[in-house]
Amino acid sequence: MREVGPEYGYNLKEIFKHYKHRRELRSTYRVLKKGRLLSVEAEHQYGFHTHVIAFVRWTSKELALIAINFNEGPVHLSFNLKSLKYLFPNYENSNIVVEIRDVLKPSAKTDNFYVINEFITSKIEVQLEAYRSLLW
Repeated sequence: MREVGPEYGYNLKEIFKHYKHRRELRSTYRVLKKGRLLSVEAEHQYGFHTHVIAFVRWTSKELALIAINFNEGPVHLSFNLKSLKYLFPNYENSNIVVEIRDVLKPSAKTDNFYVINEFITSKIEVQLEAYRSLLW
């Protein structure tokens, strides 16, 4: 186990703010508190990322995609979302539209819309900075 504290280069106020923010997100978004969990794959050109965790939480009304980079540097990754086909058994013939919104950067306006079939079968690529997380 690693020691934490200012004497080891850690800013405890920033760490506290980070976890406070995450608790607030869980209070705001029901899917983060009550949603079921399903692992998804974060991949790079050589296979699976060993230091990136990716998963979805879902309810009957919402789905959240979360990824956490535990690497000491930025990573380029793509999500393999094929495991979502079990949540949407008729996805190939469905007209469900998925909108991707960046919850951690709400000011980042994106027009990322997918039909559920495209969302599940496409490789969605992102850059994730060191020790950062993504929440869509």
